Amino acid sequence: MTVDIPAKPRVLIADDSRIVRATLIKRIEGMFEFREALDGEEAWETLLIDPTIRVVITDLTMPKLDGYGLLGRIRQSKISRIRNLPVVVVSGSDEAEERDRAKAAGATDLITKGIGTAQLLSRLDILAKLVNTQREFEHSLEAMVQQGVQGAGVVLPTPEQLAAQAETMLDNAVKYHKNFVMLHVCVGLKHAGLEGYPATPPAFVVNAPAKPSSRWQPAQSTPIPRATSRNASATRWPTPA
Repeated sequence: MTVDIPAKPRVLIADDSRIVRATLIKRIEGMFEFREALDGEEAWETLLIDPTIRVVITDLTMPKLDGYGLLGRIRQSKISRIRNLPVVVVSGSDEAEERDRAKAAGATDLITKGIGTAQLLSRLDILAKLVNTQREFEHSLEAMVQQGVQGAGVVLPTPEQLAAQAETMLDNAVKYHKNFVMLHVCVGLKHAGLEGYPATPPAFVVNAPAKPSSRWQPAQSTPIPRATSRNASATRWPTPA
């Protein structure tokens, strides 16, 4: 099946308030395409039929299926593109208790309805690019494994070296007020005939993740608005095994 990829990242906005939806749309329509849902049930049905959605923005209190119910379905979905979607919760308050509950339910971020346009666009842009990067990586890895790529091995850094490099990048992000994103990739190997049998993966599987990533150049970071520039954020987005 051929899927038409929109020129702009597509965002799904789920809120039973027409005013809230219209306000969000007015802020993002220059940079993002959008789809609307009046409740969690409609949002879920939209996710099932539209694979081009990159980010979900949802209210917590909606009829039929509320935001927590929608989050539960998304995070428990057997469809990886849905299960790993970033979900931004819109709330009328910024209380720690509500934020913690939303995070525990699987929310990627929580924003208040009074968030500034620049800050909203910055967060959505980061999340949309992260999803694109993850999917490109998965497709590259899958293609390389299916083809049984052979060749010279890639020398992978140790966990200690990766941790030191990440620490340096985070320090620079804080110093220069830039966003910082960490993509965590996990490769799972299952033996076709021996369930749970520990086996060393072939060399081309071990080397595959490093090959596409070694060709990628860091994208230009989007400056964090001054109101939040003192806190650069490190986001881990695990790739399913």
